[in-house]
Amino acid sequence: MKLSWPIWLTGMRVRLVLVLLGTLLLAQLATMAVLLDERRQAIRANVAEEAAARTVALAEALDTLPPEELHSVIRAARSRFLRPWVAQQPAVELGGAAQLAALARAVATQMGVPDRPLRIAIAPRHSAPDTITGPQGENGDVAAPLLSRQSLRTPRADLLLSTPLSDGRWLNARVRVRPPPLQWAWPALISFLFAALGVGAIAWYSVGVILRPIDALGTATERLGRGEHPEPVPLSGPPETRSLADAFNQMADRVTRLLDDRGRTLAAIGHDLRSPVTAMRLRVEMVEDVETRDRLNVCLDEIQNLVEAALALSRGAGAEEPRVAADLRGMLSGLVDEVVEAGSHATLDESDLVVAEVRPHAFRRALRNIVENAVRYGGAARIKLRPEPQHVLIEIEDDGPGVPEEDRERVFEPFLRLEGSRSRDTGGAGLGLAIAKAAIEGSGGSIALGDAERGGLRVVIRLPR
Repeated sequence: MKLSWPIWLTGMRVRLVLVLLGTLLLAQLATMAVLLDERRQAIRANVAEEAAARTVALAEALDTLPPEELHSVIRAARSRFLRPWVAQQPAVELGGAAQLAALARAVATQMGVPDRPLRIAIAPRHSAPDTITGPQGENGDVAAPLLSRQSLRTPRADLLLSTPLSDGRWLNARVRVRPPPLQWAWPALISFLFAALGVGAIAWYSVGVILRPIDALGTATERLGRGEHPEPVPLSGPPETRSLADAFNQMADRVTRLLDDRGRTLAAIGHDLRSPVTAMRLRVEMVEDVETRDRLNVCLDEIQNLVEAALALSRGAGAEEPRVAADLRGMLSGLVDEVVEAGSHATLDESDLVVAEVRPHAFRRALRNIVENAVRYGGAARIKLRPEPQHVLIEIEDDGPGVPEEDRERVFEPFLRLEGSRSRDTGGAGLGLAIAKAAIEGSGGSIALGDAERGGLRVVIRLPR
């Protein structure tokens, strides 16, 4: 199933800001992870230093005690986290990690016995002294040589320490290192929040500055698509957007001049044809043969219709007419009354007051063409006006044969008439739907054809609220 994101999350500005904030969050988490690791290492180093100092102190004390007191002192030195024992062999061999060796030398020097050997290594936590196989010490503990090159970063590990006694034996000790408790780094969190707010605000403003020319370009493109003459897009922003805006301005200028030239050409042709058509009508009236005169009048009527249709097409979009808020219900009601008075059948469903921004004269002409087509080819026109949250729908249905699905886009082409669904005997120049589409798109809407519930043709006009 395809996920649908909220509309406010689909904008480029929001996405870029979220990407920046996500990157900042990942960087902050990585920094916190490094800091926590350093904190863990520092705590383990402190524990190792303290345990080494206690082991050295215990070894110095054992060297001065009589043998019969040795075991009692070792038992007294034991704690929950420190477990010393005496064995014949060291629990730690030479060759451990360099930082542990440096720590051992530093502790011995600090304790005032720089010549005392001290070995420190990392041991896995599960290998407790009583589970290591090897020679057994005098107090029942065992000791096995352990060579480790692990560092203080090793998680869940204990420390092993070994130092020689004066009688040749070794004092070994295992120190249980508990991991430090997890603490929230509130200063880091607060600093991240301030950084996120600052970065988010700067990114929001910066991306807005970059996208402002693109928004202006989108608005100008929409106006150009409706047949309007858009204002030149300002050349601002990065070089890429300035180049894009300049290319669009040049294209819009060429397209606008082309459309203006086409409109002027059609208007000139239509205007110039009126005079010869009028002169021909006067001469036709002088023809004595009635049948010939009637045929010539039919031909002249067709020419006149083509001229009027060409003129209507040239001003069909009504580019010079401004868009204003219009009462669609009142416009449709007046159109239905005109059709009924002309003796045709048309109805309008009851609806509330609906207002939309259109070019009223051009839009009314488009509605008239569609309703007249429904009455001419379908016998009746049933009109429905349905307001929606974002759009207004106008549906016009008839009872005619309809239009095949493969021809529903072609019928909007100028001078196109479909033999399969429209009779040539009913008249028309094939410009009605072309004029209607130009006018509706000029008002910011769209038009589409479909099947009516009773099998006829349904024309759906969609306008923005």
